Amino acid sequence: IGERFHKRTGKTFVVTSGTRDPDNQAALIYDKLVQGEDLLKLYKDKSAVLELVHAFEEARADKKSKAQTVAAIAATIRAQMKRGIYISAHLKAGAADVRSSTMSPAEKRIFAEAAKDVGLAIMLEATPPHFHLQLE
Repeated sequence: IGERFHKRTGKTFVVTSGTRDPDNQAALIYDKLVQGEDLLKLYKDKSAVLELVHAFEEARADKKSKAQTVAAIAATIRAQMKRGIYISAHLKAGAADVRSSTMSPAEKRIFAEAAKDVGLAIMLEATPPHFHLQLE
């Protein structure tokens, strides 16, 4: 992808995330929820999403700190993983994120084409702006 992107644009791109542990995933989910993102539109497993949203809302209702709320979400993610449920492929080394905020619309299109050409599923996310590449 990097070679194809560079050949067409003369630029490189930045990989911002790869494999995550439950704590890192929980912190990202916390930030998305605080910013009002609809996780039901983002993740496929709706029941897993609802468990995470419930953990977030319960902690917030109990006036928990950010750290305590993230810990509650992380505990929910760990419980899901024990049941074989992975809210994100990042938890299984199956995804990577690439910064999109520094790309022009044409560069975004070229990047998406390069990723698709090598068989990756790709999604442009808004919070924060990035491409999510599904590796598995």
